[in-house]
Order: sequence, then structure tokens, then C-alpha cells
Amino acid sequence: MPRSPETVVRDFCAAWSRLDLDEIMAFFTDDAVYHNMPGPPQVGKAAVRCGIARFLQSWSATQWDVLHVAANGKIVFR
Repeated sequence: MPRSPETVVRDFCAAWSRLDLDEIMAFFTDDAVYHNMPGPPQVGKAAVRCGIARFLQSWSATQWDVLHVAANGKIVFR
């Protein structure tokens, strides 16, 4: 059974807490565009991987607390 869009977003946020680049990258398609403000968009899975790897290399821990979620169909805000 496929996961709901809200579950995908929650799982993506939880993956960051494990600092596992491969797990995080499993959420992206080859044509992904990842825009983590205030930097420029990273286009394509290879570019996204490089950008996220730069974040993770200096982190020893992180925790994303999802306090509020609004979801309607395929649209999810957190």
C-alpha cells in the first residue's frame, strides 16, 4: 500500500535525524529540484546529493520536530 503524501514528508524529516545520506536520497527522483533557502536550487539527483552531503559532513546530530502539518491531497505543508 503506498504511503500518503503526509507520511512521505514525515518520513523524509525523520530520515535527516539519522544523518544517512542514502536514506535521504531515496526520497528524490533523478529529475529532482531541491531548494533549501537561502541557497540556489539544486537541480538533478547528483546535485541534490552533493548539496545535502555538504550539510551532513559538518553535522554530528540533528532533529527535525514536525509540530504542525497541513495536507490536502498531494500538497503538504510542514
